[in-house]
Amino acid sequence: MPFVTITLMRTDSSLIDGTITGEKGEYTINKPAIPYIIQASCIGYKTAFGGPDFIMPEETEQLTERKSRSNASSSSASWTNW
Repeated sequence: MPFVTITLMRTDSSLIDGTITGEKGEYTINKPAIPYIIQASCIGYKTAFGGPDFIMPEETEQLTERKSRSNASSSSASWTNW
């Protein structure tokens, strides 16, 4: 999958390194000599842990609708949510 954020972390979740996958889903990251976790994340998909290959299921949570109305004038604008 293209443009996935790949994060290399220590086991305490502190950042070691990171990269983004290419157009064909490929990535390169240097493995440290210490224990580590690899995380893959992308908008619209559930975050995955493991690697070097990942299965990322689509996010199924639906967003709720929100309506807004603008009362704009030439000098200011205000938004009212209902």
